[in-house]
Amino acid sequence: MSSQQIFNENPDLLTQDLIPMSKAGKKFPVPVGRSTVERWARIGVTCGGYRVRLETVRIGGKRFTSTEAIIRFLVAQQLSQGSQTATSNPKSSMSKAEIEAGRKRFNLPTPLEN
Repeated sequence: MSSQQIFNENPDLLTQDLIPMSKAGKKFPVPVGRSTVERWARIGVTCGGYRVRLETVRIGGKRFTSTEAIIRFLVAQQLSQGSQTATSNPKSSMSKAEIEAGRKRFNLPTPLEN
């Protein structure tokens, strides 16, 4: 199994401000442990019918993420929760167009239909 299948690697992170995984937990709004950050990178979280993973890159045997990747990870979760609300509650604070624009901006897949 290649690391590409296990981790959500993004070579564009090399142009961003890299953070070692051991320090990344402190960058979240509520500090989380290293194992949680690594699990979010490996497995991700299921939101709105698809899986959202924290982007990482491996350099010299160490794994890194970035503040920008953390923000994208958190926004992707919010967008997917908004899409569930939009389909089940017509009074959603986000329109379907806003949700779709967010998906396109962050290159997110459309949720799976039941």
